[in-house]
Amino acid sequence: MRDVGAFHVLDAIPVAVLVVDRDGVPTYANRQAQELLGTVVGEPGPQAEASSLHRTYVAGTDEPYPTERMPRLRALTGERSHVDDMEIHTPQGIVAVEVWGVPLFDDEGTITNGAAVYTDVTARKRAEVDLAVHSEELLRLNAELTRSNDELDQFAHIASHDLSEPLRSISGFVQLLARRYGGRLDEEADHFIARTVEGTVHMQALISDLLAYSEVARTRVPFVEVDGGELMAATVETLTASAGEHHTEIQVGPLPIVLGNPARLRQLFQNVVGNAVKFSATATTPRVLVEARRDGEFHEFSVSDNGIGIEPQYRERVFRMFQRLNKREEFGGTGIGLPIAKKIVELHGGRIWATEGAGGGTDIRFTLPASAGGS
Repeated sequence: MRDVGAFHVLDAIPVAVLVVDRDGVPTYANRQAQELLGTVVGEPGPQAEASSLHRTYVAGTDEPYPTERMPRLRALTGERSHVDDMEIHTPQGIVAVEVWGVPLFDDEGTITNGAAVYTDVTARKRAEVDLAVHSEELLRLNAELTRSNDELDQFAHIASHDLSEPLRSISGFVQLLARRYGGRLDEEADHFIARTVEGTVHMQALISDLLAYSEVARTRVPFVEVDGGELMAATVETLTASAGEHHTEIQVGPLPIVLGNPARLRQLFQNVVGNAVKFSATATTPRVLVEARRDGEFHEFSVSDNGIGIEPQYRERVFRMFQRLNKREEFGGTGIGLPIAKKIVELHGGRIWATEGAGGGTDIRFTLPASAGGS
């Protein structure tokens, strides 16, 4: 068989091809087989198993691979076989191979030879091991991160809850002091009392918002279909006083049905639209526009105001905790509203970002998952 011209083509393919006769003696080996297996064509005797293939083991063990299970010898019995994980110990080192065994027949259907095709899968096996190790490490790090986040959320919840009670006592006593002794002390004392009252009120608002932020992170409930139009109508009603104070017009386009937690989505709309109403107050004719459009499996909402706007370099900062771009005296709030909105959106699998509004103000955009039958 060594003289058959067709076999020389096999020297050009990137796999090792070995053919043995009925006694298991190699009669043909292409160049790759000679290099990979160390096979010597025509080596006599059944002991060729050990000498021509060096030491062959079950992958990952020190157990010799059973000679009778060798694909090329099984081919001599007429069996087609496949071994996806075999190791060959050669002088050059350990080589992992994948092997297919195929019987060869003459024109009369008699088995004349057994053929085996070997593919060097050492690099693939190493990559699989590395991937398994990295995957295990990623799972461990993810578990640690989840535990850390849970502990942080729990700490924020406990801390904000436990701080609320003593702060209420302090605030109550300071306000009582202001009512009883306001105007009866000197002007500086009245100023100190007023600033203390203001500070405790602000601290109460901070703790309340921090508690709200931690509650968002702790909420895990199944999503249901939520009508965006109804949600927005309730939001506008809640903001009636605030919008009326600044004569702000809130325009609402058709809004879709989305999937989510109704309570958290109400909080999301309240925070984002309320933020727009607050900052649109700087415009000559304050206006807020709420719209939505379909974007694949999500709906993209847009809440635009025509207020003072946000410089491009600060548009990511507004979604971070306690990051204010304006003085508290100019615009009220604690700086937690948009971070809460961001966490709610992310819990729903969406994203939120800020762009420049068409009227020069700010456009807060966010995505929420569309319902299965929603348009």
